[in-house]
Amino acid sequence: MSSSAPPPSGGSSAGSSRVSAAKVDATHLVQTKLKVPHRFTTQSLDVTGILAQHVEFQQLPPPTDPSYASRKAGLRKRPLALLLHGVLAHKDQTYHKGLVARLPIDSFRFDFRSNHETPPTGGHNGGWGMAKFDEDLDDMRSVILHLRERYNYHVHLLIGHSRGALDGFAYYSKWAEAMRQDPEERIPYYVSLSARWRMHRIHDRDNVYLPAFAKEGMYRWNVRVAGKDVEVQIRPQDVEQFANFPIADHVRRFPLDSDALLIHGTSDTTVPTADVAYYVNELSAPGRRAGSCTLYLVENGNHNFNSQKGLYDEVIERITTWYAARTGSGADGAAARAGFASGVSAASTSSEAETAEEAPVPTDSGPGATTETLESSWRKSVDGDNAGKGKL
Repeated sequence: MSSSAPPPSGGSSAGSSRVSAAKVDATHLVQTKLKVPHRFTTQSLDVTGILAQHVEFQQLPPPTDPSYASRKAGLRKRPLALLLHGVLAHKDQTYHKGLVARLPIDSFRFDFRSNHETPPTGGHNGGWGMAKFDEDLDDMRSVILHLRERYNYHVHLLIGHSRGALDGFAYYSKWAEAMRQDPEERIPYYVSLSARWRMHRIHDRDNVYLPAFAKEGMYRWNVRVAGKDVEVQIRPQDVEQFANFPIADHVRRFPLDSDALLIHGTSDTTVPTADVAYYVNELSAPGRRAGSCTLYLVENGNHNFNSQKGLYDEVIERITTWYAARTGSGADGAAARAGFASGVSAASTSSEAETAEEAPVPTDSGPGATTETLESSWRKSVDGDNAGKGKL
């Protein structure tokens, strides 16, 4: 079962989430582990995630409860940030914990199926696949509908890293029409980090994959995830499916009334820095709203921004200041949250002071100039012997 069409706002209930005991951490956030019932699988599946709240409040009863309508009407709508992890990663990867502590609004971070605490749904690798983007979107949809239905949250900020960034653009594309028609579907702010554009460059790893394919029909990828050793298999058809993922088509459908922040490290050997320029070219094309796309390059940053001390803080600072400037909220997020108290979303605005600090986007050059500039920069900062050996 696929989430091919949006149900009415609130959706149909797939049952109550299982809620673990809430914990108040050093940042005074109330962090609660949820197991969200999946709505689009033929077998039982819970998506595991962590809800971080500035002020704790209890979830609503199921929509079948006689008191549901009145109780939801009495619970004000709140903005939420949704965090998407990368390939074979998890909800607490890289900068995630630090970021949720600094975000001025509540947040939810979760494990996609077949990753860490969210179980698989069958097939080889127990269900994991390097190109199963459709399943990622169904996971996202289940989470978004559940948090809307049971907590009256509206996703106001979406943040995706690597594969999660591709998922984010694909989600915007899939639900583009619904976002135009239903304010509750609209996600006004998107942060994309370390996103691949030239999907065909997965073939840069053919020197690694092909010998393994010839030997046993698969490549065994061994990684360590959340402190545990994990092995998954990559098959020839997986590589081809990944290489043909239509990211350009998805980005062209990115909503005209949403803003995007693009972040990439200048020393990324997994996805060349030049790839972010293709996003800039598309999101700054004629017909797009001026100032809606912002580029930020992290000097010496690798794919996960852990190549040197302080880069996590730099990434977190850039995301939070960009969001605050766009929403007009201060460090405590009062304005962003207050807008939802009256049922009005904070306006999407462009700040000259803020954009002046960002990496400039050339406007007086040909279509390929941005890409050529970043390609040259990347070649200078990354050793040529390693350029073709990136991971997914």
